[in-house]
Amino acid sequence: MTEEELEASLRAYGFLAATLPEITSAIRRDHAAMFGVADELNLIGQRQLHRGCDIAIAKSELSPENIGVRLLMRTMSHFQGAIILIDRGMTVEALTLVRNCHENAFWIGALHRDPDATIKAFRHAEAKSQDGLVGALQRIIGGIDEGELKDSFTSLLAKAPPKSPGLAPTVETLAKSGGLHPNYAFYKQISAGFAHPSLQSIDRYLAKDADGHWEGFVLGPDIDGIADALSLACHALLSTLAAFAELISAPNEDDQNLFNLYQRYKVLAGIEPPASSSAA
Repeated sequence: MTEEELEASLRAYGFLAATLPEITSAIRRDHAAMFGVADELNLIGQRQLHRGCDIAIAKSELSPENIGVRLLMRTMSHFQGAIILIDRGMTVEALTLVRNCHENAFWIGALHRDPDATIKAFRHAEAKSQDGLVGALQRIIGGIDEGELKDSFTSLLAKAPPKSPGLAPTVETLAKSGGLHPNYAFYKQISAGFAHPSLQSIDRYLAKDADGHWEGFVLGPDIDGIADALSLACHALLSTLAAFAELISAPNEDDQNLFNLYQRYKVLAGIEPPASSSAA
């Protein structure tokens, strides 16, 4: 298929274009090494998840292990979703899922370090979320006329639990509690640059010349953002799996596999030079 045909397909169907597999092949080829890390991480994550399930099945549903397993389930699906999106060049969309991976990691780390306080915080965070829903319903009901919509919202409000006292834990507090405070910087970077509508997050849709001047729009895959998105996704899962391994306390061969993969990741991400370079 010619470049013109690819462009026409993307223009008509966007990211649902049937021609996207051709773009995916090129993206995979150009970033094969980091996709290799992502694929191996996914395999380790799936194995760790099932090990955790075998442990948590004998625990109560509010045990740290049981909650941790469910958080890892959420993380693995978020990571896999992010990789699928990165395959298609949908970096902004992928990184909104990566942001969730970091948040899950903070909870898992906190469950390991202080399970009782963290489970209490988990309950409190959920209660405060319900408080937010109640407040929104009250404001909306006050601003609409009588009718089915108002009746529906009023019925929903009547079922809401009483307001919870105090404040919910912040994400940064969780990161500190879980021993992952440095990762909070990545969480905030993604939040500011990708997860919320902002001038920075929508800048990805501007085509610019070599001097940074705007010259059009990017309507298809974000080819330039692939490397960073992949790196951030792998980093988030590496952190989550390290925290989960501590939580379930079931040493196995994947502990070393994860360490080795982290060393590979650091070289590919430019955090450390290749072994031959450092030896020289």
